[in-house]
Amino acid sequence: MPGLSKRQKALRDASPYWLAAHGKTEIYYPYIVYRKRAELLEMLGEWDRAEDIHRKNLEWLEGHDFRHQAAISRMNLGWLMNRKGRGREALALLAEADKVLAECGTEYDRCNVYNKLGNTCYRLGEYRQAEEHFKRSLEMSVHQGDLEQEANAENNLGNVYGDLGDIDRALEHYQKSYRIGEQLHDAYGNAKTAGNLAWCFFAKGDYPQAMEWYQRQAAVASQCGDKYLLSLAIGNMVTVFLQEKEYGRAREAIGRRLDLARELGDKRGLSVSLSHLSHLQKLEGDLEGAEKSANTAIALARELDARYFLSMFLNERALLLQEMSRTEEAVSSNNEALAIAREMGVAKLVADAALLGAKLATEREEAIELLQGLRGLVLEPHQAAKVQAELFRLTGEEENRARALELYRELSVGDGGEECRAEMEKLSAQKGRA
Repeated sequence: MPGLSKRQKALRDASPYWLAAHGKTEIYYPYIVYRKRAELLEMLGEWDRAEDIHRKNLEWLEGHDFRHQAAISRMNLGWLMNRKGRGREALALLAEADKVLAECGTEYDRCNVYNKLGNTCYRLGEYRQAEEHFKRSLEMSVHQGDLEQEANAENNLGNVYGDLGDIDRALEHYQKSYRIGEQLHDAYGNAKTAGNLAWCFFAKGDYPQAMEWYQRQAAVASQCGDKYLLSLAIGNMVTVFLQEKEYGRAREAIGRRLDLARELGDKRGLSVSLSHLSHLQKLEGDLEGAEKSANTAIALARELDARYFLSMFLNERALLLQEMSRTEEAVSSNNEALAIAREMGVAKLVADAALLGAKLATEREEAIELLQGLRGLVLEPHQAAKVQAELFRLTGEEENRARALELYRELSVGDGGEECRAEMEKLSAQKGRA
């Protein structure tokens, strides 16, 4: 076949997917076909098969000195490792890809690798590094007019600020991402953002609105056959069911997500579902079952080095142990949760652990010090109200009661405000400092 370079001949001989067109002069490169096949398998939830293809593709590309395309394959493999919960391995693969793409990659490639590096750092709880990568990706995507990557970066920045407790800032980025998706008619991309918008409404206490957005996400995921996105949507719905005391629906949804997580090999999703199951078992009075589920969730979070979830699960186990009158164990679990949360700088997790620590403290001064240490942190409205209410309980200061009542009053408007109104009644009935 005339006109073929050595590299093209290698491509022709390497794969049964080699095709020719336009008089046998233009080559359809087989590694592209392999890559697309791996991406499809990844979406369909066949992660092990996708990984096998990515690794074989990478080995072949490196063996034939396709440096740029090998870096792309390494980046895609790193992203899959991130989804499988192998964050440190993912970070190493992505960092290697970044070095090569900085030299020979396109702006699109570099923008893409920054997004994936940011996502991996985000899942490892390294928020400032994640923010830096996402900002670089956003800057590059705007410069090259790539609206799809711009939407990704906006959505990802929202994730960072949401975890750090700045819900309004997170919501602003999610809304920007969603508007771009609508402009692109990107229903699939917007389904991912829909789940994050739902989380914002959930954090603000608007549970019906949160459920509406989670259902949108689940509908698109089902239509696309994306089992991972469907699993996320179902898991998120559980939080609403539990909040609304719809325990039967919660149990059904937990079972569905456990099945999907096991099918995918998604250990992160499995750990979250076990945490949800533990919470439900606790509410139903099965404390022994709840402890078993919580311990398994914690073990998975440790294995994954998922520090955000580890801190959250440890705090939840401490609450369970407190209910079981195992105070010493509760203090130990909660102290570890607080230490991890402080190291990460996640205000929500710090506040959860500090609130429980104040209740477990044997000395009043210790409890007050824990809560006063939250000053300057950006807290979710529900948390801020709880902190002020607990400070009033400990100090009797009217300023704390007034602030707590103000926050609960704002949160009590509309559906889902019953608990806040009940807290207002309790606060109003308590005596302050004489």
